[in-house]
Amino acid sequence: MSIYSFTDLDKNEKITNLAPTWKEPLVRSIDHPKKETKILVVDDSISVRLALQDGLEKLGYQVLTAENGKKAIEILKDTLPDLILSDVYMPEMDGLELCATLHGNPLFSHIPFVVMSTENDAGNMRQMMTHGAAAFIIKPFNIEQLTMTLNKIFSYEFMLLLKENERLDGEHKLLLAGITSLVKALEARDQYTRGHSERVSRILAGLVEYSGGSEPTIERALIAGRLHDIGKIGIRDNVLLKPDKLSDDEFEHIQQHPSIGASIIKTIPSILDILPVVYSHHERMDGRGYPQGLIGQSIPLTARMTSVADTYDALTSDRPYRKGMEHGKAIDVIGKASGSQLCPDTVRLFFEWCSC
Repeated sequence: MSIYSFTDLDKNEKITNLAPTWKEPLVRSIDHPKKETKILVVDDSISVRLALQDGLEKLGYQVLTAENGKKAIEILKDTLPDLILSDVYMPEMDGLELCATLHGNPLFSHIPFVVMSTENDAGNMRQMMTHGAAAFIIKPFNIEQLTMTLNKIFSYEFMLLLKENERLDGEHKLLLAGITSLVKALEARDQYTRGHSERVSRILAGLVEYSGGSEPTIERALIAGRLHDIGKIGIRDNVLLKPDKLSDDEFEHIQQHPSIGASIIKTIPSILDILPVVYSHHERMDGRGYPQGLIGQSIPLTARMTSVADTYDALTSDRPYRKGMEHGKAIDVIGKASGSQLCPDTVRLFFEWCSC
């Protein structure tokens, strides 16, 4: 079974359209500009809707309105508000049903839900709080009271987002430290390949950047390049470090390193998107590669790009049994391998990048 991932680079086969969509956490800006904050007001009273819309818009909020829960859900299909302000008693779908429906849907459960109701409606208030309501405000209220409630909610939401960002930043630093340790452990075993992963990483990142990739995707390319050969940790020293030509059995053993690398990456959820690079960078366009024998465009694009980078560095690096080629000679060899071993599109991209 083929493995495809690593943002949209592998979903789009056009080398000229490699702009990635690496997804980062969506965080509201630190000052919470009201002009960017959308509030959905849900109430069956047109006078209440108009009054709230007028008051909130004067404060700088963007306001959407709906006369009941059913209409609110229709709006949510097209626009995600930052907060929902809802009455309880409404026709077709009341506030209780709306709150429960949204709380049970992961697409909408993160949106703060504020309930508007009367003072003697404590039973429904408690029930809606169990269904995820963030707060309630007692009718009648003025715009100043509502503003205080909104400020508290947005401040609380912002603190949660800030803590989550700190947690993610800490995990990211630990991940990079772990990757550095893995690469060092691998390259400490073989002085002749020391630095190979870092050089492949820089070439791969350069190709992604040249293709129009964003900073996050370039960073992922750097990680993918550093770890593309991580499976060699599981290869026996007498095979990995052998200076002479490998026997058939030894070559079959070293061909296991993409699968070993894939099994390692699968245990680290935060870098699963680089799996195609680790698993498929030894596939060939003519189907004679390994471990799956994929052909042509069925090979993930990022793996095809890594193959070119890997081949160039292997040709230009010194080995115990030969001296590395000059750049021009390596370019000729890569050109001749285009279409059989290497992807013609990625070879063309590599040549353009080299000439810059």
